[in-house]
Amino acid sequence: MQVQYIKEYSNCLDREMEYKIYGQGGKLCLAIPSQNGRFFEWEDRGMIHEVSKWIESNQLTIITCDTLDLETWSYPNNTKMRMLKHELWFEYILSELIPSVQEKMNNYDKWMVTGQV
Repeated sequence: MQVQYIKEYSNCLDREMEYKIYGQGGKLCLAIPSQNGRFFEWEDRGMIHEVSKWIESNQLTIITCDTLDLETWSYPNNTKMRMLKHELWFEYILSELIPSVQEKMNNYDKWMVTGQV
């Protein structure tokens, strides 16, 4: 199975963000980790293995992303700043992560999403 680790600067978030791409063809699926999880959670917990037959047959490509949960959902103070930062994370997903992956994969089809949103 082809696996790519990517670390790219996000203008929306003003920081480096990490993600992985598992596969090289088929339907694109964004996999969001559980609360406070990281982009490697899907692999570490065996979920990539569970869908590997579809990844290896080029029916599915999984993209695992990072969140900002420790600064948004799980941060105990300042509700306004938490909400604003979470909205910036959505903007990162929509305007930076997805277009970057689409270009790398040369796949501009609709995506699936699974995990915490």
